[in-house]
Amino acid sequence: FSFGTNYSFTQSASISGRIKNAKGKTITFLRPTQTLSTYEFKMAYVEIPVEANGAFKIVFQLAEPEIINATLYDSLDKLEFRYNFFLSPNDKLEVSAVSGQSFKETKVSGKGSNNNQPLAIYTDYDSIDVFYKDTLPDRIYDYIVKTNNEHDVLLTAYIRRYKPSEKFIKASNHHLAYKPADIYYSFERSNAS
Repeated sequence: FSFGTNYSFTQSASISGRIKNAKGKTITFLRPTQTLSTYEFKMAYVEIPVEANGAFKIVFQLAEPEIINATLYDSLDKLEFRYNFFLSPNDKLEVSAVSGQSFKETKVSGKGSNNNQPLAIYTDYDSIDVFYKDTLPDRIYDYIVKTNNEHDVLLTAYIRRYKPSEKFIKASNHHLAYKPADIYYSFERSNAS
């Protein structure tokens, strides 16, 4: 599969690999940067089949780095695999994962892997569910601030260990700056209904 803009200034980047225990399922790739463009929307949300042995491969055309969300659900809509990739033009990522295991167990190698090792700052707000129906905003606010501070420590350690690109560092720092407001707003809107 190959998706992306056909402009002459784009370059290909691929994600391939194997997800054990994912036979007969599909993996979904979401490109948030493409969701606001009517022309590009058909390329923003892509489902591809996972082969019988768990293998998959997808090629994107990129003009610049993008965060691409990958998810795999079972037939009962139970999340089995989730990973956020920071894909840059010319990257060739190889992924090894086991369906149903934590994303932290995922192994990523290949060109661009220094930007794509497991990092909880993009996925670690799942426990906000305990705050639903809470009418006092200070508890969820304190949780979000505490979690964001923990994510800052994780990012600093990640940068020291994996030596990611400057674009990855800049994007991750922007994520940390704006994620608390995003999480609080989403929570508040859901909690009000």
